[in-house]
Amino acid sequence: MSSSAARIATISQAALFRLERCCPAPTFTPRPRTRLPPLQLLKNSIRDDLIALGCTLNVVSSLSRLFDVSQDELQRCSQSSYERTLHELVDTFEERDDGFAAYRAMLSACYIEHYRRANEQMRQVLLQKVQSALASVVDDSRGEDGGRGNFSAEVVEVLERA
Repeated sequence: MSSSAARIATISQAALFRLERCCPAPTFTPRPRTRLPPLQLLKNSIRDDLIALGCTLNVVSSLSRLFDVSQDELQRCSQSSYERTLHELVDTFEERDDGFAAYRAMLSACYIEHYRRANEQMRQVLLQKVQSALASVVDDSRGEDGGRGNFSAEVVEVLERA
């Protein structure tokens, strides 16, 4: 059985060798990497939202810096992924084909929209966490004891009269 398989393999190899000599090998020369225009990714400010929530200036400043750094990282990741995708696809188009430009425009719009959504989600999550933290601070300051602290009702009554 192995001799039949070996014979078929030998015949196939000989046939492929003859075909290869008849047809020239396809030439593939990758295009040189060109610098792609950057995505137009807009940054947002969370400052006004934090002020509206009643945060102190120090908290506003710290959280605004944190949000800016997060946006920068999101922009870097989006731009890097966009460029990598386009560089992988550029060789699948003919050099004079306008299809690549159209595809690049569609892909750019897609990446910009994904960035916008991720940025808005990041903003919403941060604001929700701040609101939750502020609510817990307010709840803790009220306490379950009606704001009496560790004092009994009698002590609070004496203090209020004084």
